[in-house]
Amino acid sequence: SLPPQTATPDVDIENERRQTTAAAEEAVMGATGDLDNIGGFEVYDESGELVKSLFSKFLFEFNERAGDDFDDDEHVFPYVDQVKELARRQQQGKSLTQNDDEVSQPASPFATTLIVDYNHVLQYHADLADAVLTEF
Repeated sequence: SLPPQTATPDVDIENERRQTTAAAEEAVMGATGDLDNIGGFEVYDESGELVKSLFSKFLFEFNERAGDDFDDDEHVFPYVDQVKELARRQQQGKSLTQNDDEVSQPASPFATTLIVDYNHVLQYHADLADAVLTEF
């Protein structure tokens, strides 16, 4: 298990999120980006897209103070490392299946799983928590 990422408030969180959002969204939401393999027709789900956007923001923005010292400005971002690792595993899996010389092994069900504390989602955005609980 990787230690949580720590940062001070001076760190540009938006820049960090921009750097990894594309791969992370692909990993989290299962998007392939291969529009030639989509069967049937595409339906736009406005509420689903809103939940997707809010959940992605939650994963990169949710943070907690590190330690019990209230004067400590260090924050822990508990989901950033998980998202990065998920994106890395999915990219690694793609390269294995694209290389004919290597035999791909069955993926673990946890290769595409994020562990999220529901109370963190509730603390971050109550409507998002409700949508996750009732719709997903």
